[in-house]
Amino acid sequence: MEYYTKRNTSTEAIAVAKIELGIQSIKKGTRTCDEVGSNLEFFFDRLKDINPRMYDDLFMKYCIARLEAEKKEIKEIHS
Repeated sequence: MEYYTKRNTSTEAIAVAKIELGIQSIKKGTRTCDEVGSNLEFFFDRLKDINPRMYDDLFMKYCIARLEAEKKEIKEIHS
């Protein structure tokens, strides 16, 4: 029997993973923008303190995904 040790994950890695999963759920349409935004606020704040450049990159991706989802909702309402 082999023993496995738990990998130490950094706060940055956890925040990036959570944010990327949130962006994917917006793109797939499994969660609404408001649900994801309220859940990711904490992780964005943590990432902003740790790595501002990564924060800027992921926040831009989040904003684009959110705008595309809202644009899709507006098209569905008007059609």
